[in-house]
Amino acid sequence: MIVVADTSPLLHLARIHKLDLVPAVVGRVTIPRTVWNELIQTGTRADVLEAIQSADWIDVVDDPVAQDLGLDPGETAAILLAEKVRAEALLIDERRGRLVKLTWAAPPAHQTTRRPTHARYRRRNFDA
Repeated sequence: MIVVADTSPLLHLARIHKLDLVPAVVGRVTIPRTVWNELIQTGTRADVLEAIQSADWIDVVDDPVAQDLGLDPGETAAILLAEKVRAEALLIDERRGRLVKLTWAAPPAHQTTRRPTHARYRRRNFDA
């Protein structure tokens, strides 16, 4: 299973000493370089930094080609990476990010266009 993560879920779980839940539930996680840099930025608590840096189940890859999704750089990179690698799951907690991901979601395999047609893809109210 290919799973991509944004910064917030990993950071918050590390802060409450529950980062080990991620590999227990989904196995390995792939993150773009931008997310990694946000996780280890100056000011991150030492215990959180140690937990993240010692997580051998996190794979850091180069950022995908940038596009403006109207989100912060980490969320944008995570969503674009999930699309690029056709991830089965995206760990993200911001509502706008989830809505953008639904809008960009890959169509069912039998469709050849990227036009959202499935009912769950039509929820696109970004002002909510």
